Amino acid sequence: MCKTDHERGQPMPVYNWDDVRKHVTKEDTWIVIDGLVYDVTRWKHKHPGGQKILSNQAGQDCTKCSLDKKRQVIEAVAATVLAAAAVVVVDIIVVLVVVAAAVVIVVVVVVVVVVVVVVVVVVVVVAVAAAAAAGTAVAVV
Repeated sequence: MCKTDHERGQPMPVYNWDDVRKHVTKEDTWIVIDGLVYDVTRWKHKHPGGQKILSNQAGQDCTKCSLDKKRQVIEAVAATVLAAAAVVVVDIIVVLVVVAAAVVIVVVVVVVVVVVVVVVVVVVVVAVAAAAAAGTAVAVV
């Protein structure tokens, strides 16, 4: 295993498990992820899950823990994205329903206006025909 905090251009030192297991104190904490040794002593207090997590894993292979956490983060992000997508789909459906309702209302209003106009025309035609048959004049306004 190699320790990753080496300077550029210099070969990385190689450690065995006995070396890693010596660094399990609060003042000197190493962990292993994917075969690489990390000195997390100065970084422990910045760990998002708290320094206790790293202290509990000191001197051990944390690859599975790291992958599990990444998987949890990915799943949480995916769930959030899916929830947001569902909200967008629902919003689109609501907009489509509102637009469809507006179109139906416009069509109904147009039909009512056409029916009223037809009724008025029929009434006028009938009145004119009745007046003509009776021999009287009708004023159409």
